[in-house]
Order: sequence, then C-alpha cells, then structure tokens
Amino acid sequence: RSYLNGELSVEECAEYNRNMQALGQVFLQTNVRVPDDPEQDADPYYVGGFRFQPECGLWVLLCAEDEQTMKKCLALFQSLGYSGIGGKRSSGFGRFQAQPEETPAALAGLLKDGDADLYMSLSICLPMETEMETAAEGASYILIRRSGFVASETYAENAQKKNDLHMFAAGSCFKNRFSGDIFDVSVNGSHPVYRYGLPLLISL
Repeated sequence: RSYLNGELSVEECAEYNRNMQALGQVFLQTNVRVPDDPEQDADPYYVGGFRFQPECGLWVLLCAEDEQTMKKCLALFQSLGYSGIGGKRSSGFGRFQAQPEETPAALAGLLKDGDADLYMSLSICLPMETEMETAAEGASYILIRRSGFVASETYAENAQKKNDLHMFAAGSCFKNRFSGDIFDVSVNGSHPVYRYGLPLLISL
C-alpha cells in the first residue's frame, strides 16, 4: 500500500531488496555455438538467467467469465509450463509448474473499484484507437516497444518478425479507464498473430 501511495521508505526498499535476494539467484551460463563448417572454431557465448529457490516463483492473476473458461485457461497454463516462457526456451529455460490459488481478498477489492481517481495497470497495455485520446488524458506512463519473432512452424517457411507495437508499460497510471484490445501483429504470414493489450487496472 505504501508503494501505491508513493510513501515507500528507504527501510522498506532495503527490506524489499533482501526479500528479492531470498527468492533466488542470478546466474551466468556459458554455452557454445558449434558452426556447421568443421574448419571453423566453436563460438562461446553467455546466457544470463534467474533461478528461483524452492517454493518460490512468479505469481499470475488469471480472470475468467465462467468456470468452463477457467478450466481451459488452467489447462493452457499447464501446457505452457512444458514449453516455457521468456527467452532461450530451446535451451530449457522458462519451464514451470502452475499451482492455482484463490486471489487475495485485498487485491480483488482493488480490481473491482470503478470509482477511483487514479488507476494503475499491472499489465502492458494499449488502448484502442478510439480510446487513445481519453486514456492519455492526465496519464503518467512509459512507452515500450514490443517486437520479437513469431513462434509458429506453420506461419512461414522462415522465421518472421512480428509487427512492432509501442505500448504503455506496466505501472503506467491513468485517470480514465479503458478497455484496450488484442492486436494482430502478423506480417504476410499464413495466420494472424496476436499481441495482448488489455489493461489490468487496480485503483489507487
């Protein structure tokens, strides 16, 4: 609460940093890129990562309109755990086990409050074109560029980049609520590729 109100003390920041260190450790791993040409030398490179301690991990807020949709979403999360999230998934990074839990009551209340003077988005988001002017009015935000390659074997013969989008970073604050959208970022591929741009707003 003190962070949300802009009242976080130096002592609280130090305690937060200590807690973060207890979650896990940053590590640097050396890998080797072996060229196809046997006459060329192998090329070492480094990959940085974060290894969580036992019983630690990431917390994700998942909302659904009904129980059937929730079951489908949980099944997708279980499947996503096998393939992994983030970078270097082909090297085994980013795999996880999902453990569903109930949303804390205090957070649920912040999500449902629709009469606040200010809202903060917990997710990266982007208003629809018709919402942009209203959403940006009196807002405090950082814009970030989202890009990357399409992770689909049927999209194109070769690896293709997604269309870039500039979006509001998580932690951006708005005076006016907006719906956002899910944007098609495909470029001449065989099927659409979607970028999630809906805000997850909590009241401040």
